[in-house]
Amino acid sequence: MAGSTDYLPGTAYKRLRFARNTAGLSQKQLAQMMNRSLSAVKEWEKDSYPKTMHCIERLCEILDISMDWYIRGIGQMRSKRICRIEQEIVMEAQRLTDEEKALILSVAKRMIGAKQG
Repeated sequence: MAGSTDYLPGTAYKRLRFARNTAGLSQKQLAQMMNRSLSAVKEWEKDSYPKTMHCIERLCEILDISMDWYIRGIGQMRSKRICRIEQEIVMEAQRLTDEEKALILSVAKRMIGAKQG
């Protein structure tokens, strides 16, 4: 059932592994995106939850999964539709200043306008 968002592994740690694999991320990549150790991600996928709500929220954001699906196993896996490149753009944008973000937004809007015109 790889790729299906209707599949519901029985435990949160199995859902996490499924979501990470569906996102095409390795444990190491997820650890880097979360600013956590590889051993932490391995533990989360073995039998543990991240320790803080902020960490759980960040995990769900990175993997584009709903918190209810991850924690309680209810509802849809995906909270929204966003492709991998959009995730990367968001991740990289977090490192930019507000001025740099405004510049990139301006360029993106010009690109979209040129395509529509």
